[in-house]
Amino acid sequence: MQSYIGVLARSRVPIVDKKWTKIPKDIKDQIWEAVDMAYVVGQGGKKMVLSSAGKKWKDFKSTLTRHHILPFINEKEKLRQPTELY
Repeated sequence: MQSYIGVLARSRVPIVDKKWTKIPKDIKDQIWEAVDMAYVVGQGGKKMVLSSAGKKWKDFKSTLTRHHILPFINEKEKLRQPTELY
């Protein structure tokens, strides 16, 4: 289930947003509904699911920065175009 939450967070939440708290409620509701349909969680698990999604989204953004931005921080020309993978 945790892997599924991570996939949903990475695929549905834009990486340009700064904070999880600023993500629109409808996106968070979409994540919750997808998890609720795929797994038996119950309404009491919504906070845990969304908290986990927020952490996984932040970890994903950190990984992208660590692997695709920081190694080229002094080479501005390479940073102008996104890598093929992302």
